[in-house]
Amino acid sequence: MGVISSEKSGLSFVDALFLSLSILLMFSSGPAFQSVDCHAIVKLEPFLMAYCILRICFSVSYAWTTRLLIIALAVFCTYELLLGYTQLFGNWGSIKGQESVVASFSGSGPFGCFLSICSSLFVAVYSKDKKPYVRIPSLVLVILCLILMACTLSRAAMISFAASILFLAMKREHAASMIRKCRIYLLLIVTLMGAGAYMIKKPSADGRILMARVGLRVMKDNGLKGVGLGKYSGEYGKAQADFFSHYGGENLRMVADSPAFGFNEYLRIGIEAGALSMLLFTGMVIMGTLSAYRKNSIWCYPLVSISLFACFSYPFEVGALTLLMMVFLASASCGSGRHVTGYVFHFLLFIAFGYVYYSRYSSVNTGFSGSGLSLIERFCGNRHKQYYVHDYSVLQDGLYDEKLLFLIGQSLNRSAEYEKSDSVLSLGTEISSDPMFWNVMGNNSLAQGRYRQAESRYRHAFMMVPNRLYPLYLLARLYHEEGDTARFLEMADRVETFIPKVESVNTERLRSEIRELRREFYGQTNR
Repeated sequence: MGVISSEKSGLSFVDALFLSLSILLMFSSGPAFQSVDCHAIVKLEPFLMAYCILRICFSVSYAWTTRLLIIALAVFCTYELLLGYTQLFGNWGSIKGQESVVASFSGSGPFGCFLSICSSLFVAVYSKDKKPYVRIPSLVLVILCLILMACTLSRAAMISFAASILFLAMKREHAASMIRKCRIYLLLIVTLMGAGAYMIKKPSADGRILMARVGLRVMKDNGLKGVGLGKYSGEYGKAQADFFSHYGGENLRMVADSPAFGFNEYLRIGIEAGALSMLLFTGMVIMGTLSAYRKNSIWCYPLVSISLFACFSYPFEVGALTLLMMVFLASASCGSGRHVTGYVFHFLLFIAFGYVYYSRYSSVNTGFSGSGLSLIERFCGNRHKQYYVHDYSVLQDGLYDEKLLFLIGQSLNRSAEYEKSDSVLSLGTEISSDPMFWNVMGNNSLAQGRYRQAESRYRHAFMMVPNRLYPLYLLARLYHEEGDTARFLEMADRVETFIPKVESVNTERLRSEIRELRREFYGQTNR
């Protein structure tokens, strides 16, 4: 079922879904080379090319390609384990906790996903290969991965690993029979484990649920077209502000945040590229898993692991994990036998992706070295160039780096170039859900005497993440400067009684400043 006429064409249903999704994603960015969408496509296309190369390699020799990839992954896994254990023992007793064990990854979540993938793969290798020189290293790697995975405290990694092992057990007749007999007890155990995982980090779990609710609203509002590749975070921030302007609740308020990533890759694809792209990708994953399972491929189990992990985190924001996903899908889509048609098709597809990648990369590159640079210079002026010209890669990614955009926008605000600051910060709101962009834009409006616009921007910043004190503090200062006594006193009382998500020295400092302003007001009134 996973292969359509493979003996005749060498092409599978997974290949068809991959081609359809690739075309949809590549042309969803439109003709504008300077858009955020195009930048996201430039980052994606090397992985599409990697799929084609891997697909050809698996078709030429599935066994040798599998051996080489397992060796390469074992070496890479060993390297990451060395880094991970070095960090673990180096930070023993540290308050950093799970975030200290990340190896070369950006966080404990992606590292936990990698360890889950490696554990699933090497358990499968151990169970299927009877050679001692293969089984012993595999077993050692599995044990080391599982110990370190527990240290990351990644619930998604543990759940995805358990699911992959369940798939593996179903391939053994005795184990499958036991699972069928005990399915009621297994269901009860899974339910209890799920409840336990929820309660262990309840605020985090509630935050993911809120993200899903807001994300579904975004996808519903944008239908099949999506908001554009790379724009998830910006659109999420606007949608969350709209959500809290209509719905409340203390529990929801306290778990809200400004995520840089979508903690559900399927939903993120649906939001950015539309519901059709999400369905195509989901279908590719499901059909790839079924095909690999029927072929009893060892790649089935890490594919299950990363696919399930993608429901709870952001593995495809990490290049190494995205490349591994391409490996698993390419292996799953490979049918039996060698087919010249399949070789030619994937080679031509590789050439096509390479041409599109080269043309778009050249356009983006030229844009940043020429018109893109003049764009930033027009916004920022020459004296701000030190923020972005010290490194060519920063220059190239400048318009897509939210931190750089915020830095430039804030610098322009402090230089009293408010309109230029607004222009840069508005670019940041397209790719970031951080309410600080709106706070600084509100400061720009306030400095120009546009009180109602400043008020609107501060309120929007508060609604984006309604557990932060800073926008309320800015509103209180706005009303004080405007001379609106009643609204100032009302907002001052709200600042005093407001409970933020995180109390700190800064929140107390903000309250103290508003108290001082209120004391000054009452002092003037008494005189």
